[in-house]
Amino acid sequence: MAAARSIVQFVSPTGAGPLKRLVGSLDFKGKGTKHDLEGLDPVVLCDYAAITGAGQPPFGLHPHYGMIAVTTIVEGAFTDADNLNPPDGHINSAGGIYMVSAGRGVCHQEATANDGKHVAFQTIFKIPEDKKDLLPELIKVEAKDIPDLGIDGCHASLLVGRLGKIESPAKVKALPRVAMLMIKAQAESRMKLPLDADLEHGFVVVVSGKCLLGGGDGWCEAGKGLWLFGQGAELEVVAGDNGVEALVVACKPLNEPWVKLLGGNGFIITATEEEAEKVMEVVHKTGKEFSFQKL
Repeated sequence: MAAARSIVQFVSPTGAGPLKRLVGSLDFKGKGTKHDLEGLDPVVLCDYAAITGAGQPPFGLHPHYGMIAVTTIVEGAFTDADNLNPPDGHINSAGGIYMVSAGRGVCHQEATANDGKHVAFQTIFKIPEDKKDLLPELIKVEAKDIPDLGIDGCHASLLVGRLGKIESPAKVKALPRVAMLMIKAQAESRMKLPLDADLEHGFVVVVSGKCLLGGGDGWCEAGKGLWLFGQGAELEVVAGDNGVEALVVACKPLNEPWVKLLGGNGFIITATEEEAEKVMEVVHKTGKEFSFQKL
C-alpha cells in the first residue's frame, strides 16, 4: 500500500490589494503580483478574499480564456453576471460554488452582495489543451447540493471534482482531474482524507483554527499561508483545541506548457506567448463583449 501523504513545502501568502495570493505570480510580461509559488499544475492561481461592504471588488466584467475559475464562498454572499446569459439574480451564499469554464473566451464578474463581511476563495485551473474548444459553461451549485464524503472525525464536503465513486455536481466538461474539499472538524479530532492515488499533489489552506497535517508536529494555522503535499494514500489531519476548517485541493498534473497574460481587469491562460498576444489583442478591441464568438 502507498504511504500516507506528507507536507513537502510551506508557502506564505502575498498581499494583492484586498486579496491574499496563495498560488500564482507575475504574467510573462512581469505584470501583476509577484509570489513565491507560480503554480501547482493545473492550478494557476488561488486567491483568498476577506472583504467588507457591498459591490467589492469593483472589477466589473472582465475576460477569461483557457481557464476554469471556481469561487468557493466561506462567509457572506456574492452576485455574479456574464456576457453570454441574461441576468438571473443569482446569489452565491456560504457553502456554494460558482464555476466559470471560459473555453476560448467569456467575460464575467462577481461582487459582494451586501454590506456585511464576505470571505471566499477563487481557485483557477488551466483547461487541458484538448478541451479548450469546448463551449464556455457557467455552473452555480448551492451548499445543500454539495455531497459529504462521510469521513470519520469531520465533515468533508466535496466541492468540485471526484473522489472514489462520489462526484460533486459542481463540474464542467473541461475540468482537469482535480478534487476540492472543505473540511470542518471539532477540537482534537483526527481524520484521514482518502485522496485517490492519481491526484499526485495538492495543498491545504486553513480557514479557521489550526491542525497538524501529514503526520507533522508543527501547527498549521489560519492566515499563515498554504501547505503543499505530495503523492501517497490518505492525508492525515489532526484538529487543534478549537477545531479546524480548511480548504483542500488535490490535482493530477497536466504537464502542459502555459503562460498567463493580464489585461482588461482579468487574465488569460494560453499555451504560448504568441497565442496570448493574439487573444489579448481581441480582448482590447472588444472590451466587455469579448468571448469565443469574437475570435
